[in-house]
Amino acid sequence: MDKVFRAATWLLYIVITAVLLLLLVNFVEDNSQPVALIILGGKIPSLQISTLVIGSFIIGACAGLISAATLLVRHRLERASLKRKLKRRDAEIRRLRQQSLKGLS
Repeated sequence: MDKVFRAATWLLYIVITAVLLLLLVNFVEDNSQPVALIILGGKIPSLQISTLVIGSFIIGACAGLISAATLLVRHRLERASLKRKLKRRDAEIRRLRQQSLKGLS
């Protein structure tokens, strides 16, 4: 059953990827008009609209991945710090329990 599910999942991934590639090719064909942009006073060479749109999408995706990676690193560092703090407090609790047991005898 697991092999069937795994094969169906891979087949679904392949179908979705093929559909997305077909949509991308269609988008590029439909938006092949050249456009010249002026950004901050600088003129960018004429590029196809599809190139600009796909390029901005890729830049945005990379920016999102970088921001997510920085948050991930920050949370991992915070988790490591909390683990060290918990370890110190557990050691302190053990030490206090041993001292209180020594006082009873």
